[in-house]
Amino acid sequence: MKKNILALLILLLTVNFLNAQSKDMNDCEGCKGDFGFVNFLMGPSIPIGNFADKSLTNSNAGFADVGSKVELNAGIHLTPVISANFKAFYSVNGFDIASYTSALSQNSPGTVWKTAGRSYDIYGGLLGLSYSYPGLGKFVADFKAMGGLMQISSSAFSVSNNIGESLSGSNFSATSFAYMISMGGYYPIGNLIDLTGSLEYLGSKPEMQNNNFAINTPPKSATSTNTVNTSLSNVRQDVSLLTINLGVRLKF
Repeated sequence: MKKNILALLILLLTVNFLNAQSKDMNDCEGCKGDFGFVNFLMGPSIPIGNFADKSLTNSNAGFADVGSKVELNAGIHLTPVISANFKAFYSVNGFDIASYTSALSQNSPGTVWKTAGRSYDIYGGLLGLSYSYPGLGKFVADFKAMGGLMQISSSAFSVSNNIGESLSGSNFSATSFAYMISMGGYYPIGNLIDLTGSLEYLGSKPEMQNNNFAINTPPKSATSTNTVNTSLSNVRQDVSLLTINLGVRLKF
């Protein structure tokens, strides 16, 4: 009997909470009449952690540079405060050539290195839920948690120094599970359009397979070359990106 009473009280409190949220959302001018939305955002893509590390002693260092990211997000409201979301995104991050060649020069004093390539292309699709709640006035706070698939690819690269040594690597690509958490919000600037922004974290650990590197040293004679080809299989690269997005949100 006590369990039934407790369950009934929890149910009544839940219904009362949802009714209160519904009223708050209806009172919010930026939320009225929303069945769903589509928003387009873009902003700087900032690598952090191992992906941004620029040390030759770290085998997981990505030497990734600050890049740019664009994304398209669509959602359908499941309740006045909860929405189902789909996100497609694309980020391009350069390879920090200056830091890489500087690290090589410090590792081999007296050498001057030059390099060509490479960049990281990162794109994918995510599914998840968002929670929206009116903040100050017309502003609505928004929080998302999403997961899905991410593809990362990188072009081939080569480096060489002034004494004839060189290092080259083939291009690679990998698909992996990715997750994203974000917090942000939106503010109405028209009947069916909002100004929106968010701070997002994207994380993944793609497995790079068959990473072929060729290491060339100066020939000991005019008829010989010293070339070593190595394959580094099953190498995991930590990918961590922090993005500050701004864009527009269209309601329907």
